[in-house]
Amino acid sequence: MCRAGRWRIGRPQVNQLIAKSLEPTALFTRCLPGTSHLATPLSEATLGFVHMAAEYNRVREGGIYCICFSNNSALSVFGQILLQSRDRRPATLLVGEADLVGVLEVGRGVAGDNRAHKAFAISPMGHAALRVLTKDLDRALRPRHRVIVLAIRASGLPADAAFRQYLLQWRRWLGGNGCVLLIALLGEEPLVLTQQMMAHNEYLSGVSCLRAEDNQWHYEVRYWCNQVGVSGGSRFSIQAKDGAFIASPRTFLDSVRETDSTVVLLERRALLELPLRQDTDWQVFEEPNQLLDRALTAHAATVIFACEGRQALPQLARWLYRLRLVRGPRLKLLIREVGGELRDQDVELLLSCGATWLLPRRLLPTQMMHFLTLARGFKHTRPLLENLEDHLAWRWGDRIAGVVLMPDFLDYLQQLLSNMRGLSGQGVLVVLQPAPGLSPSHILTQLNLQRAGDAAAALAGQIYLFLAGCRPEFVAVALKAVFSLDYRELVTSHEVCADHGAISDKLEVLRQTPADRVDPALEYTQMLSTPGARGRPQPDQPRLAGVGAPEPERSK
Repeated sequence: MCRAGRWRIGRPQVNQLIAKSLEPTALFTRCLPGTSHLATPLSEATLGFVHMAAEYNRVREGGIYCICFSNNSALSVFGQILLQSRDRRPATLLVGEADLVGVLEVGRGVAGDNRAHKAFAISPMGHAALRVLTKDLDRALRPRHRVIVLAIRASGLPADAAFRQYLLQWRRWLGGNGCVLLIALLGEEPLVLTQQMMAHNEYLSGVSCLRAEDNQWHYEVRYWCNQVGVSGGSRFSIQAKDGAFIASPRTFLDSVRETDSTVVLLERRALLELPLRQDTDWQVFEEPNQLLDRALTAHAATVIFACEGRQALPQLARWLYRLRLVRGPRLKLLIREVGGELRDQDVELLLSCGATWLLPRRLLPTQMMHFLTLARGFKHTRPLLENLEDHLAWRWGDRIAGVVLMPDFLDYLQQLLSNMRGLSGQGVLVVLQPAPGLSPSHILTQLNLQRAGDAAAALAGQIYLFLAGCRPEFVAVALKAVFSLDYRELVTSHEVCADHGAISDKLEVLRQTPADRVDPALEYTQMLSTPGARGRPQPDQPRLAGVGAPEPERSK
């Protein structure tokens, strides 16, 4: 990296401004390590627009923002807007291709900004220069708490995979030095550039463009993240007035242009009997990881993952969750069953992780094509799980099974409620009233609970049974499966609590009910140890607070 004073731009006035900017000043000295004099936190720094909403104007430390421009005139106007800012943050640092930084410096001169901005040229500009950018900055300036503008041409960007690696490297460096990076990207089609940059929204905190239209400047924001929050697409008209650039009231935009709404991305396993179309809109991937990488760059395409069974659900749920968070609601995420049929609670999990639809294996090719056509106009609106990893740990971890003590049962219900929020089909709580002459402990001996998540306890003369994954309409079938005898001979009535609110209300009632002098679960254990006991499990099997029990399939 060489200093701007050594450039040969062919513009004497620009060289004079740059040489002046390199004079040492007290302000520059205050930005060196070991000092803490910052009149205003960098998180309060703005782009310099007047009357623009704060959620679109501010930048935050450690963030990378990309602003696209169509020509040098737009870049010069941005230089005036950015460098005219009168906040008291340290001076902006300009780096990049020599002629582009010179254009920004001309804008600074027009804006009448006399602060000691630093300007450096990267020569030659190429992939190697971008790769060692942070090392050169440390060697040349060691910037702390600075707004850094990197002015480059779109033609000089590396391939997507390499560019993502650079962005990740830059973000780490920016976070450690408390700096902000504004990428001023020059290209012939700024709107196309913004679409391309949105594919990297995992690393970019904001994407926007400044362009001329109808003899007026327009500043369009695709998305913007700062300490205020996260904002979607908006457009502002920019006008020069009294030496400043004034932003008009915003108009909201659709943040995603559905340029790829007809594209279908799918795993080869998901094809099954579906004939492969030869048009260019269909892209088939051999491995799911390849499909995931491609889907992370899509906006409104249809993505079809194959699901071989329940064992693949945790990883598939993580992929769906990530895609929905990163790519937004316009991406269509379809799941094609290629193995065993998923249970209702498994389907519910995938839908709560961002899946659009589940396509059964038995779907005919004509029906499949019909669903793909319908999916094009679909927009995801269902809220996502609050904490996916916690839910997966609870769902696939060791879960209670069998007859348990009431305190353990209450704790289990509380854990269930925290993981059922926003989900349906996760299970039902059944309250059973024993028939006259039968105690709760007698009823417990007739239960055969082997599935992980199925648990029972007794309190105040009633049996409380939780059936994991059971739906309300199948309670009668499930009761026949878990009782050794006909349950209608053992109980006189039963109440079903199926949703989150009903189970929560019942849990509150149980917590306020006085405990039995002897927990029926203890009597149940003693009864099983006597000869002739009809209930299961057998006396030599674990009976109380069983954990990690197998989960055989149960007919609905």
